Amino acid sequence: MRFSVLIPSRNRVDLARTAILSVLRQDFDDFEIVLSDNASDDDYASMSASFGDRRIKRCRLDDPVPVTSNWNNALAQAAGEYVIMLGDDDALAPGGLSHLNDLIVRHGEPEVIFSTAYHYVYPNVMPSIPRGGFATFEPRPIFSDGASGAFLDIARARYFAAQALKFRLLFGFNSQYFLWHRRFIEGLSGFGPFFQSPYPDFYSSIVTMLTASRIFLNPEPVAIIGISPKSFGFYLHNDKIHAGNEMLRLDMSDADPVRAVIPGAGDALDLSGSPHYRNWLIAALYVVRNLGGRFDLSIDLTRFRKVQTFETAYQYASQKRMTKGQVQAFKAQLSPRERRLFALSSWIFALSSPLSWVLALMRRTQQNIHDRLFALFRIYSKPGIVFHDIGPHLGIADAWAWLDRRNSSTPCNSSL
Repeated sequence: MRFSVLIPSRNRVDLARTAILSVLRQDFDDFEIVLSDNASDDDYASMSASFGDRRIKRCRLDDPVPVTSNWNNALAQAAGEYVIMLGDDDALAPGGLSHLNDLIVRHGEPEVIFSTAYHYVYPNVMPSIPRGGFATFEPRPIFSDGASGAFLDIARARYFAAQALKFRLLFGFNSQYFLWHRRFIEGLSGFGPFFQSPYPDFYSSIVTMLTASRIFLNPEPVAIIGISPKSFGFYLHNDKIHAGNEMLRLDMSDADPVRAVIPGAGDALDLSGSPHYRNWLIAALYVVRNLGGRFDLSIDLTRFRKVQTFETAYQYASQKRMTKGQVQAFKAQLSPRERRLFALSSWIFALSSPLSWVLALMRRTQQNIHDRLFALFRIYSKPGIVFHDIGPHLGIADAWAWLDRRNSSTPCNSSL
């Protein structure tokens, strides 16, 4: 078959049902859905059977495993020529599979297709947009260098991968941006599972940019990336990253296999700070461990420590999420230059805090200062974002239905 759509899930049966429906209601039929049930308490068997569709392949793990193992379990069950990884709170956009198939035929079966995406934020998930929202999201600079609608220059792809090891995000790490040919995935089997590290999407996306020779850049979105109250994105955007790690079943031992990959890695991993950037570092270390003998790769640990220093200063001075004791313990791990950076960053973040009587404005202002500083530090490139007014909405199904009505001259009952 042409496509395998992977949907790993645990205890989120209602979200997974909507994701499955978005695939079943495509206008292209040559696919399978691999639903990997991570030992859930929810009744995935009844939900998947209720569709009466043999293209749904449910596989259940007997015991809960970390997110990366569940992703690899789904991939191991897949039989399609091309593989799409879809989170259980995501959806395929209407017409997404037919559009991808057209690109595959017209461009000689690329190893990888990298597409833009839609983003849907549920209400009350991101503090900056409490009512939620729906937008077209264009990762940059990968889509701003004139290569859109063509194959990505190999040297450019390698550059993006190298910069990811220096903690600069210049394309997009979410797996929903990618479509992988099975032959490409199998060609990497000598380096271990396709998904590795606590952040399997970070690892696989960097490896893809390092190794693929034919990456087609598709400017048309084919997936809707959802941020729901149960998604990791919720924890990330609400400064609850530790709870997010627990949800993904991650722990400190995830770094043990790569602590000695490069000099200084152990000290960097032990630096207290944001688990998000630590997980990014772990993914980078897995890349270097597996592919360092094939490519000239280096991880900028000095920059990593600066990023952690910035983030910790923000959490302490602006968000008040750290005690003085925790701050002192963190500063004890820093060099004199890093302590000066921490002091300066804390001063800037403290000055950005408005008066308590404008609490509603405070968080937006603080986050704005935070984002501007991190942009100046070139950690994240500003994406191209176009918001869409889809009217009243409660979930990703409303965004899907709005797209279907917009794209169809004779809309039918398209509710998910």
